Amino acid sequence: MHSFCRKLLKATLEEVRKHLTPEQIKKAWAHKHCMGKYEFHGPDGFFIGSVSGADCIWSAKAEGWQKWLEQIEEKAEV
Repeated sequence: MHSFCRKLLKATLEEVRKHLTPEQIKKAWAHKHCMGKYEFHGPDGFFIGSVSGADCIWSAKAEGWQKWLEQIEEKAEV
């Protein structure tokens, strides 16, 4: 059912691995909170309280990592 979400996460993690160690990646997590929304906790305190497009844990992680990648790309441009 969520094979697309898992493939999206796998593809996203390929880019994340260029920036972080496996240990750093393993420390990131996502979960569904009481309001039915997902949140993502990434490295260095990166946090998204409501992952808007997520419909499962895999899509929450993929979107969280994508937002994290966008943030580090923005920092690199400055």
